[in-house]
Amino acid sequence: TDVDRETLSGRLEELKPQVRHTMELLFATPSVRARFEGCGAVSTDDAHKLGLVGPAGRACGIAYDVRRDFPTEHYALLDIPANAKTTGDVDARARMRADEILQSMDIVASLLRDPVSSQCVETAGWTPAPSTMVVTLNEAWRGEVSHCVLTNDKGGIARYKVKDPSFHNWNGLAMSLRDTGISDFPLNNKSFNLSYCGFDL
Repeated sequence: TDVDRETLSGRLEELKPQVRHTMELLFATPSVRARFEGCGAVSTDDAHKLGLVGPAGRACGIAYDVRRDFPTEHYALLDIPANAKTTGDVDARARMRADEILQSMDIVASLLRDPVSSQCVETAGWTPAPSTMVVTLNEAWRGEVSHCVLTNDKGGIARYKVKDPSFHNWNGLAMSLRDTGISDFPLNNKSFNLSYCGFDL
């Protein structure tokens, strides 16, 4: 309803400067900068070779974002910035997250101002095409999620495979830990914030 949209818009406006202030304090603190800067760096070249996606990839200078590079539905109308950092370290990954929090708030605010009409997709009586392969991509909060569906000769699902962004990014974490001390592991690990089961997918 209009009242709900106004309420949520007001809360976002109230919250955004608080979030921005918290981030400014974080990145202005000398001890934080001493720990973040240069820690666990992954080069752009290595990130490309490993196929890093999402914020972890963007922190290494790879601007790839499914929402912008393969826009579907309403995404083509949203302003999704390239927003790539280049240092590839904990600092870049933290700043990438900070940027995306503020961008997410802006996206939600834009959708509250101009609501998008939607409708349920009716699947009754619909059968997938037979002997076909389809790949779809989504940008999740860790990065690209891919779905691959194979159908049999009757249009039934023969195989469905999901690839989580952690499948790629876990190798980025391993790369970031080369030549570092054991005390750097927790910091790097949380800066990637990966999913164990997502890697197993």
